Amino acid sequence: AAAKAAARKQARELVPNLIECLVDQDETVANTAHAALRELTKQDFGPTDTDSVVERFVAKKRWQTWWESQ
Repeated sequence: AAAKAAARKQARELVPNLIECLVDQDETVANTAHAALRELTKQDFGPTDTDSVVERFVAKKRWQTWWESQ
């Protein structure tokens, strides 16, 4: 149980970096970051694979706002 708790804590520490990656120029990086955020947090604030750059920045802001409230 302690090991699982430690792993969850470590994973949650990655969230801010993953949020930054949502607007990476490499779509693979951005999409992988989004998938990781969904898995780690059980939340989904976007972006979708087809979102524009502007929409990706909007999604990043939604994630940041949510993260700051945690």
